[in-house]
Order: sequence, then structure tokens, then C-alpha cells
Amino acid sequence: RACDRVQEQGGWNTLRAVYGYGRGLRRQRDFPEAQKIWNTYRSRAIGCYINSIGGVAIPNFHANGPDSYHYCFGGLRKHTIVAVSTVGCLRSSTDKFLFLQDLEELIKRIEPRLIILYGNKNKEVLELFKKYNQNYLFFPSDISEAHGGADHGNESK
Repeated sequence: RACDRVQEQGGWNTLRAVYGYGRGLRRQRDFPEAQKIWNTYRSRAIGCYINSIGGVAIPNFHANGPDSYHYCFGGLRKHTIVAVSTVGCLRSSTDKFLFLQDLEELIKRIEPRLIILYGNKNKEVLELFKKYNQNYLFFPSDISEAHGGADHGNESK
């Protein structure tokens, strides 16, 4: 079981703030595919472990376009809360296109009860949430607040 492997490997020294919502394990587009799959697995395994000891884990969703969908939706249950970060995902037009495509696929497949959005609000992201009547809660990153993106708080309907 994935939960047992987390304990066997010393929790990978990442239990400190990966879930509930904390930093996710990076799965950037330029990483080797094996590393992206491994980091997704580790993220889900840590969440499984936290849930098994009575904690509440909010999974962090991150995909890298349709080629990653065969593994990045693994371990996500329908109609639950999912965290999504925009940090580093909206830098280029390609990054933005893939992020929006992945976010839309998340909304269609998982139908989250709530998306916790961390980073900055983007016009296209908000339009996507409106299109699907998606509830979300927004938390700005330190960088977005420093650049005037301090429109934060509960955005759920």
C-alpha cells in the first residue's frame, strides 16, 4: 500500500506541509515524465497517509496537458475539495493554455465541490469557473499580493 511505503521511506521528509493545503510536489513541464509520475504518486501517498492517521488531506492537482491525464487524476475523488496553484503556471502563453486546459479537465472529470485556488486570479480562470458554476476559495500568494493581486477571501457561491 502507498501509505505503508510513505512510512517505510521516512515520509520522504515532506509530511511537514505538503497537505492541508501546503506546497505540492513539483511536476513542471520540463521534468522527465518519470519524475512527474513519481511526484504525483508521492503526493497522493502522503495524502493517503495523513488521512489514515486521522488528518484531513486536500489533494493538490497539477497536470501537464493531456499526455499527463493518465496519472494526474489518480487518487482524486469526485465531488471533493481540490487545491490548485497558479504559481508558475501562467508565465507564457503555452503555460497559460495548458493550465486552463488542465483546469477545465479537472472540473469536468472530478466535479470538485470546491477548488482552493492559490496564487493569483486570472480573468480566464474566473471565466472558466463561471462557465461551470464552480465554487472556489482564493488565497493570494505573497508574490501576487506584492503585485497588487490582493483581491482575496471566500469566493464560493
